[in-house]
Amino acid sequence: YLTYGRAGLSAQACLQDALCELEGAKGVTLYPSGIAAISGVCTALLRTGDHVLVVDTIYKPVRRFCDHVLKRFGVTVSYFDAGTAPEAMIGQAPPNTRLILLESPGSLSFEMLDVPRIAELARARKILTAIDNTWGAGLIFKPLEHGVDVSIQALTKYVGGHSDVFMGSAAARDPKLVQALTDGVHHMGWAVSGEDAYSMLRGLRTLPTLSLIH
Repeated sequence: YLTYGRAGLSAQACLQDALCELEGAKGVTLYPSGIAAISGVCTALLRTGDHVLVVDTIYKPVRRFCDHVLKRFGVTVSYFDAGTAPEAMIGQAPPNTRLILLESPGSLSFEMLDVPRIAELARARKILTAIDNTWGAGLIFKPLEHGVDVSIQALTKYVGGHSDVFMGSAAARDPKLVQALTDGVHHMGWAVSGEDAYSMLRGLRTLPTLSLIH
């Protein structure tokens, strides 16, 4: 894939390698924005007839995507209160639940989820988990180390850090998931430019400053 510009050249590959190290991942896919990363993950992993369980404090554009796009393609979506105990939340998931979409802390309201427990219970039922980890930036919190299947970031926020570039990423450890996400990128035509990838690498160098702020 490194022979064609849209699929990524050296700058994109360097950024993917760096994000793999940051996230503790086997593979990382890049998208032109954070919401594109979430929609890219969903379209790569879901199909008609699947059900998605989404925390109700999710970033508002994600809810819009779920309600106006996923449902149009036959994927059912339901939301759970962020204060629901993991056992109760998993208990309300119907048999066709394919994915649980999380964000912790929640956008604007900052509710915290018991992510490791949710991931553990979901795995026992063969349900995939994905989390918008923009707040944790792969630095303060590493979802893959706590059993989450896919860690998503709006790199625009902290990794970019200079308010001059948009990008999103999805990181995974399972080779099958990495391949599914990679295929999804190529099938849908997602792409980021080399210049934008370079700008993200620039921002990544000072990302540890974030831990000092927190």
